[in-house]
Amino acid sequence: MKITNILILTISVGLLTSCGGNNNKAENKQAIDTNIVDSSFAKTNIVDSVSLENDKTLSSSKLEETPAPSFGCQSTPIDVSNTKSHNLKEVIVHSPKEFFKSVYNNNTKIIIDFDDTIRENLSLEFVKNLTIEGGREHKTVFATKPNTLASIDIIDCNNITLRNLEIGQKVMPKKGSGASIYFDNTKNVTIDRCKIYNGDYGISFTGDDICNVYNTEFCNILQHGVFIKRPKNISFVNCDFHDCGNPINLVNVINPVSFEKCCIVCNSSNSGFSIKEKSTFTDCLIQTSTPFKDESKGKAVFNNCKIEEIEGL
Repeated sequence: MKITNILILTISVGLLTSCGGNNNKAENKQAIDTNIVDSSFAKTNIVDSVSLENDKTLSSSKLEETPAPSFGCQSTPIDVSNTKSHNLKEVIVHSPKEFFKSVYNNNTKIIIDFDDTIRENLSLEFVKNLTIEGGREHKTVFATKPNTLASIDIIDCNNITLRNLEIGQKVMPKKGSGASIYFDNTKNVTIDRCKIYNGDYGISFTGDDICNVYNTEFCNILQHGVFIKRPKNISFVNCDFHDCGNPINLVNVINPVSFEKCCIVCNSSNSGFSIKEKSTFTDCLIQTSTPFKDESKGKAVFNNCKIEEIEGL
C-alpha cells in the first residue's frame, strides 16, 4: 500500500460525521480526542509538528491563509451531463407502460415525466446507446420486488447512461435476493446522480469496461455496496457509501478501481473495511468502527485521504 498525505484520526464515542443520507458532506463536527499519526506507512502528514519545527519562520498569518484539506464527497454535484453525445432520439414518457415500450430501443434518450414508481424489473441485453433520465424535479424511483438477479440487469450492452434515478427493492431484502443493478460484460457506462438502495448488493459489475459512477449514494445494502469482479476501467467520483454491509468488494481486478472524493462510512452492524485488490483512493474520507485493514500487499494507493476510526459508529 502506498499512502501519501494521509490524516488518521481516532475519535471518541458519540461523534457523528458528515457522510450520510442528509447531504451534509464534508462538514465534520469537532472531534473530542483527535490525534494526527505519523505512522510507518505515511511519511508525509497533511499538517504535523515536524513540518512546523523545520520552518520556525512561518508566521501565524501564513498558517491562517493555508486552506484546509478537502476530503470526501462534495455537496455540489460534479456536472457530467454532457459527457456523451450519440445523436440519440429523445423520447419523453408519461407512464411506466410508455417507459417499457421505449426502453429496449437503440440510440434513444428516455426522459421520464411521471411520478409513478416503476415496480417491474428491467432487463436489457445487447442494447446500444441508451440513456434513461429521471424526472426533472426529483429522482424517478424503481422499487421492485426482490429478484434473484437485480432490479435492473444490463448484459452485453454498450453506451448506457442512468441519471437521476432511485434504484432498489421496495423492501429491505434478505440475503440472496439480488442486486439493485447488475452489469455483465457491458462497456461505456455512466451512472450519475442516482441513489442505490435496498439490495443484497448495490451495484454488481462483472467483466465490465469504462464504467464511471458520479454523484451517487449507496445505502441500506445488505452485503456489498459495490461488488466488482474482473473490472478493466471503473471509477467512482463524489459518491457516498453508508449503511452497507461492506461498502466495497473487489475481486480479480485487472486495472485499479478508482475512488475520488468519496465518503465511505462503515456503520452497518456487520460492516468492516478492507482492501485486497488494485485500487486508488484520492481525496476520500473513510470512517470505520473497526481498524482499517490494508491486505492489498502494495496494490492499493491512498492519496490525500482521511481515515477515521470512530468507536460506536
